[in-house]
Amino acid sequence: MSDADAMGLYLSSVPPFVPLANALAGRGVALTIDDAIRGAADAARLARRHGHAVTLFVNSGQVQSGAPHAFLVLNALLDGLDGRPCDFEGEAFSTVTVAHRQGLRARIKTRLCVIPDEQQRLDLVTTLASRWGVTGLDVPPHFHTLSRQDLVALRDAGVDLQNHGVSHADHRSLSGAQSAREIREGRAWLQRELPDDSRCSVRAGVACYQQGCISAVGLARTLVQLGTWRRYASVFRLIVANSHALADTLRENDVRVDEVIPNGTREVPPRPPLVGPPTVVFAGRLVPQKGVDLLLQAMALVVRQLPDARLIITGEGRERARIEHRIVDMGLRAHVTLHGHIEHPALAELLAPAWVQAVPSRSPEPGANVIPEAMMRATAVVTTRFDGPPEGLRDGVTGFLVPPFDAVALANRLLALLSDSAQAERMGQAGRDIALAELTTGRMIDRFESAYAGLAR
Repeated sequence: MSDADAMGLYLSSVPPFVPLANALAGRGVALTIDDAIRGAADAARLARRHGHAVTLFVNSGQVQSGAPHAFLVLNALLDGLDGRPCDFEGEAFSTVTVAHRQGLRARIKTRLCVIPDEQQRLDLVTTLASRWGVTGLDVPPHFHTLSRQDLVALRDAGVDLQNHGVSHADHRSLSGAQSAREIREGRAWLQRELPDDSRCSVRAGVACYQQGCISAVGLARTLVQLGTWRRYASVFRLIVANSHALADTLRENDVRVDEVIPNGTREVPPRPPLVGPPTVVFAGRLVPQKGVDLLLQAMALVVRQLPDARLIITGEGRERARIEHRIVDMGLRAHVTLHGHIEHPALAELLAPAWVQAVPSRSPEPGANVIPEAMMRATAVVTTRFDGPPEGLRDGVTGFLVPPFDAVALANRLLALLSDSAQAERMGQAGRDIALAELTTGRMIDRFESAYAGLAR
């Protein structure tokens, strides 16, 4: 299905479930949904079992962990008030009549609509329920949001998943170029959310832009780099990659790799024994690909089971303001401390008490220095698995590897370490032993000297 056809189906689907009824009656081809809820996904599977082609539209702000949909929980909350007066953002509201409750609902919904994602919206509604003394906010399972695992299951069932970027009403107000950009960015999001276990088989170049993986600027940079490489490749006698994953990617794109020499890190004393509140640290640039938003989602889940847990974030970047707002919106101000860029040795002092170093990247980082540095400090590491484990990291030994984009899996692995200091100590020490044996600056220099000696022979 082309982007134009997909957008045409989406814009013509009012109300959203008309295409499903047509499909089940044999008269249509697509199910369209704007609110990614499980009931619609089940209906999509049903239509597929009847042999119909089904298109399901999902939005990046709506695909979360499978929790109840916030707006439907809000309805249950208002029904549970039983006419009691309440306040919201400093204003008193009556809830005696339906009109009163609808007024309050409109006010809360306006606030919810500016919150970035579904989990944050749900957190606000449940906070209001606790404040107003409303319990038993039961929402039927078919009104729950979809999780990434649901998307994978839908894809595997043959459902054509599409992303419209913004709402259909917004698309009507956009120019052709703006709408095309929204479609392209939405497609790129969906591809990032639904990776399979295979390596990318597309050769670097124009296809990377066509698949939505890089921008036009990124394409131009890639083409210049590839052209320069092809022109001067014969000049180089020795080519070194800093990880086996990077070496594999280069070789798949016809770049010769002769040696793999991991980055080295300087030897430092081990951190002190773990005491105080169980703490996670993140150190890096505050940009989307670093996955700080996923880490905040995971911490929101962690603190529900481990209220003493803390997260320290250090770094700067264009996402800082957005991250600050998310910390507030998710009710994490008491649990998360956000520092700016910090230089050594102050950075080492800040990171030393950490139980876990989190590296929740949204894209492969085979040469990330933060991982061997954490291992050298004897800090357990939880990071994303892509093409292979980072150099020196052993899943289940020095920390844990988690699937990309999966905040629930990340939260579970963080909890495993934050709730068990003995395991965090054990994994941290195992990481230090490997770092001392394989990842020191001295070991890296020895390997380069050996490689250069081979050139001199």
